[in-house]
Amino acid sequence: MKRKIFLDGGRYAQCEVDNYGDTDVYLFDSSVDLKEVCNAMQANGLCVKAIHDEDSAVVVDRTKFLFKGDTYTLNQCSDLFDWFGESQAYDFTYYYDRVVFHTPNDYFYAAYRDNLDNYVRI
Repeated sequence: MKRKIFLDGGRYAQCEVDNYGDTDVYLFDSSVDLKEVCNAMQANGLCVKAIHDEDSAVVVDRTKFLFKGDTYTLNQCSDLFDWFGESQAYDFTYYYDRVVFHTPNDYFYAAYRDNLDNYVRI
C-alpha cells in the first residue's frame, strides 16, 4: 500500500507500506531524510520502533498510538458502538480512515489517521 508522510512546508515523502501483523514497515526512497520522516511520523501519532538506514525503512508498532501526549493501545473493534461501551481509557481503534481514542477522562475523540490535529470529540 502506498502512503504519503507529510513533512514541514507542504512537502511529503511517499513510501510503500508492508504489514507484518502488529508491525508496519515503511519503505522510502534512499534520498529521503529518515530522521525528518520519523519526526513527522511521531508527530502524527505513529510509534516508531526502529529505523533501518541501510534499507531506507522505518518500522512502526501498529498496536500503539500517540495522541495528545499519551500512548494508547489498540483494542480493535468490528462495531464502533459496541467499542464505546467495552473500551477502556487509553484504548484506540482504527475505524475506516480515522483513529478513535478513549481518553482517561472518558471522552472519545476521532481523528484522521494522517492528521491528528484534525480531531473531534464524539
